Amino acid sequence: MAETNVNSNVVGFECGGRLLITRDGDTDTSVVLNVVEGSLRMVEGGEEAIIDRDRGTNPDAPRRGADRESSVSFDVKYTASAATGELEELLSLPSGPGRDHQTYTVEVQIPPFRGAAAGVRFLRLSRCYVSPGSLGLSAGAEFDTLSVSMMSMDTRIERGDVA
Repeated sequence: MAETNVNSNVVGFECGGRLLITRDGDTDTSVVLNVVEGSLRMVEGGEEAIIDRDRGTNPDAPRRGADRESSVSFDVKYTASAATGELEELLSLPSGPGRDHQTYTVEVQIPPFRGAAAGVRFLRLSRCYVSPGSLGLSAGAEFDTLSVSMMSMDTRIERGDVA
């Protein structure tokens, strides 16, 4: 049996990565600054697995079930500058009855090493939305944080190379 090494080229968002948010329908992209180290999390939804059990036995493989939403969450250092206010404004919920939620594309760019211009990979979720209760402010000893949690109607995270 042949063996293949996987996960051997370690990269890090903290070494010059970028978090980009684009409001669907806009041409401008916002670069999110002051992301709290270690807080960025992107989770692929995929599909539920349906396991048919018959008197304690399991089938060979689970059946495909319903689609699950993907998610992205992160914390930013809350500042008195306009930058954080702009993030809150960018992600604000629609007002008035009958308004649809605004959707966004969230892209995480991760370089192979600090300062790299080539080989930058991206992870992208489209059709993201902020639901009520998904923005929260926390007081901290060193700095306050704004926590952001977004759901995506996409079941898979798009992956590729930044052009």
